[in-house]
Amino acid sequence: MGIAEIVTATLAVMGGITGGSAIMGAVMGSHRKIGSVRGFFWGLMFPVLGIGRVIISDRLQTAEQAAEARKTDGSQMKESARRSAGERFAEANPNTETEKVVPTQRVEQQQQQTQSHGRRI
Repeated sequence: MGIAEIVTATLAVMGGITGGSAIMGAVMGSHRKIGSVRGFFWGLMFPVLGIGRVIISDRLQTAEQAAEARKTDGSQMKESARRSAGERFAEANPNTETEKVVPTQRVEQQQQQTQSHGRRI
């Protein structure tokens, strides 16, 4: 094996690594904030380091993830608003006491009323 064959094999391997890294950077970058074009050039210019740069880039959100994030943020804000409104009401009306009626008590009261109405007839 001569020097020319070794150099040719080495250049072929380096070209394969560089081309593969560029393609891998483009494919991986299309699912990340860096984008496929930047991922391609990072992989082309810095074959191993470029792939690392693409990997550390943030992922793009899917439609389901974005909808879930909006839903959870909305429910947390609603709960926070309810809590703060209750606190403001309690501060503004210190003398009033609010009673919470348990649904089972309401049912029992309704049953007693219907029974008492039934007796009157």
